[in-house]
Amino acid sequence: MKTAAPLELFRKLPSVDDVMRAAEASSLAASYGHECVVDAARSVLARLRQEITSGLLDANSLQLALSGMGVAIEKELRQALRYSLRPVINATGVILHTNLGRAPLSETAIEHIRVTAASYSNL
Repeated sequence: MKTAAPLELFRKLPSVDDVMRAAEASSLAASYGHECVVDAARSVLARLRQEITSGLLDANSLQLALSGMGVAIEKELRQALRYSLRPVINATGVILHTNLGRAPLSETAIEHIRVTAASYSNL
């Protein structure tokens, strides 16, 4: 009897096509592109499937999650499209550490990169 509840919850999940037909997904597709929104919708649905499998969602919480599908897709898009490199604080005491990327560039080097990257170069 315990397997019946998750099966019912899985049946309530919309298909990717159904999600993409919703007005929220259509407006996101206009801004971010159809393929990006499809990928984000797949990720959100996969996460919901995982939460159902783990027992984290019941019928009420699934309904709440489905009502916020557009917001979840937009959040997934923003997370997927943001820059992956971020400043960090090297508190290891080591000047160069492979897990922290590379050493900071000098202001002169940054200015040279800016000038070179702003026009054609022999890269």
